[in-house]
Parts: sequence; C-alpha cells; structure tokens
Amino acid sequence: RAANKIIIGGKLSEWQGIDRVILDKKQYITYKPANWQGKDDLSAKIMTQYDDENLYLALKITDDRFVQQFSRDEMLKGDHVELWFGTERGTYQFGLSPGNFNNLKPEAVLWMPNVSSDNKQKILKGVHVGSQKTEAGYNIEVKIPLANIGVTKETYSVKFTLVVSDTDDAANPGQDSLLASSK
Repeated sequence: RAANKIIIGGKLSEWQGIDRVILDKKQYITYKPANWQGKDDLSAKIMTQYDDENLYLALKITDDRFVQQFSRDEMLKGDHVELWFGTERGTYQFGLSPGNFNNLKPEAVLWMPNVSSDNKQKILKGVHVGSQKTEAGYNIEVKIPLANIGVTKETYSVKFTLVVSDTDDAANPGQDSLLASSK
C-alpha cells in the first residue's frame, strides 16, 4: 500500500524501502536467450504499490544499449515494457514506452483486449507513464486506475506478468531478447 503520494516521473525517490523483485538471470530470458550477454545487457528491478484507486509500478531497467525511435504500436521495434494483467474482467496487455528522452514522450498503448478505439481510450484514461534515463539504462513508472482493468475493492486481486523488450541495434530495429517475470 502506498504510504506517500506517488509522482509519476521516473525519478523513483518515493520508492525507497519498497520491496523489489529482481530479474537478472538467464532463466528470465524468454526470447532469444543466446543474445543475452548478462545482467548489464538487460535486467530489471520491479516495485509495486497501490492505493484505493490505482496500481503503481516502478521499474529500474539496466540496458547497455538504449534504442527507442518509435511510438504507438511501433514501439515494439525498440526498448519497451509490456504488462499483462489477468483480472476477473479479462486479460489486458499494455505497452509502455519510456520515449527516447528527446522528442518522443513516454506513453502507454493498449494491445489487449481487442476492442474499439473508443473503448481503448476509456481503458487508457488516467494511465500515466513517466521515465528517466539513467547511467545504466532507464527508469519507468506507471499509474493504472484499478477500475479501468476491472479491479474493485471487493476483488482487489491483480496478477500480472511483466516483459521487458531489448533492442540493441537502431539500424536494425526489433526484439533482440525478452526478459519476463513468468514463462
């Protein structure tokens, strides 16, 4: 439970003392493990908090070569994060881009469920993404309204899988490897 107000910006100062899940071993590489060169190539620390209305996630991503030059659905060609939620209402897949720390802003897209554009906008309403470049990679924070994914105070159960996609070659964009919190 969030003890303090969470400011979505990528600085992670309000995440001090929060337990972390650390994904930094080859067993978490679920796509092209031969491309993974160790935890300095790609790894993640995941932190979660919530309040009565929102789920908050913070990720400290280690990535030796940051590449993101695309937005919206094309973010798949660069470094990005995917969140898969299973709730009583169904399965949701969000794509989160940190932007490129220049002219592309951080953003969220909704890939599942496959619904109309209007319904996607309803689900994305109130979702905020912030990011910050770090010496070893980048941080990304997201706020997702619980009601948007069918979580109520009565159900208050959220299961999710986190996937971090790594792209290392800007001239040949695409997924070089994927790190996932579950298989």
